[in-house]
Amino acid sequence: MHKTSSESLQELISKVLLEMERIGYCQKYVQQVRCAFKALKALADKMGIDTLDDELVEAFVGDFFHFRTGEYSESRFKQRNLVVRMLRTYQETRALDYPPRRRLPILSALTAPQFFELHSSFAQYLQEAIGLKKNTIDGYKRFVHHFLLYCEENGYRTVQEIQKRDVLVFLEALCRDRYQPSSIGAHLPGLKRFFSMSKATSHLLSAIPRAPKRKKEIINVLEEWEQKAFSKYLRTANISARNRAICWLAFETGMRAIDINNLKLTDIDWANDKIHVRQQKTSTPLELPLRATYGNAIADYLLYERPKSDSKRLFLSMHAPFKPLSSHGVCRAILLKAFREANILDQERICGTRFTRHNAASHMLKNGVPLYDISATLGHVNPSSVEMYLAMDDQMMAQCCLPVPLMEGGLDNE
Repeated sequence: MHKTSSESLQELISKVLLEMERIGYCQKYVQQVRCAFKALKALADKMGIDTLDDELVEAFVGDFFHFRTGEYSESRFKQRNLVVRMLRTYQETRALDYPPRRRLPILSALTAPQFFELHSSFAQYLQEAIGLKKNTIDGYKRFVHHFLLYCEENGYRTVQEIQKRDVLVFLEALCRDRYQPSSIGAHLPGLKRFFSMSKATSHLLSAIPRAPKRKKEIINVLEEWEQKAFSKYLRTANISARNRAICWLAFETGMRAIDINNLKLTDIDWANDKIHVRQQKTSTPLELPLRATYGNAIADYLLYERPKSDSKRLFLSMHAPFKPLSSHGVCRAILLKAFREANILDQERICGTRFTRHNAASHMLKNGVPLYDISATLGHVNPSSVEMYLAMDDQMMAQCCLPVPLMEGGLDNE
């Protein structure tokens, strides 16, 4: 229980907003907090409460349903908890517990003409010749920009002056001052592509160290009884056809949220019982069987529930203006609500399509599906990517264990 302060809620809110302005919070973030405070004050007026007491907080935090869909919204839940914690912290300490979020510093412009021209050519090469995703391109461009700035700071004006040792010193400095060592591996391919563009820099390729192996997280997937409970829930629960179809697709195929959101009406091949997907992450095509579970749910959605719309996308929002689904959070909220209602929600497990993707792979593996077929179902570009799911099969892992040899003269039960 928190002690109720004699300070009025409006006074407390005003002081917190002034403190946020004083210490330099981003104006956009301050506006988001101000809107949440406005909702809190409106609820307090409705309840006839003038201070930040436990009754008001419980009612405010407990209203975590989206105002349009009526479904659980994790972002709303987190935001309301955050502003309450912000008010209480300031009330007790006269300080905010979170420092302001600073914008990343803008990179200095390259001054060496050759470096500027090479970086521009590299950016164009990434966009036109390779066809990488925008976030990957931006990361590669920024990383190479850091390298060229480092070279300028050391007095270099041409790539012919750069030595192999400069690459290692640059990476060491970057790990110390800007990047986590574990994240460097994601950017090294961009530096390799940059060095490969010109004969003048190709000799620097041998100076790039091998990227450290990424830690493979073992995700706690559903137990057998949970698997059956969720299947039963999806067959019998009184939920919308759209949400049922999304849950079945994620649960049985392991599709990513972005690919579920991007499904088009023309991707469903009803005549041949197939679903054709162009994966957003890898840009590779994927063909899936149209099973009765999600096939029937999709048919029910199209026949009886989907709003009239000119959109070619399959899944739309449930309220006007009926826009296509675009957020990962929508799929996660749908799955989270389904897990909760099926009584299989575990706070120690992640939730969302990343979880259902791992769960689908693990379930196929336990049922004896070959690794190659699992990889094909999940749409992996590299078939070896599926090997990480081996660690989820307890029985298969147990077969890898070697027997412990008995010591000479020992007993069997020692």
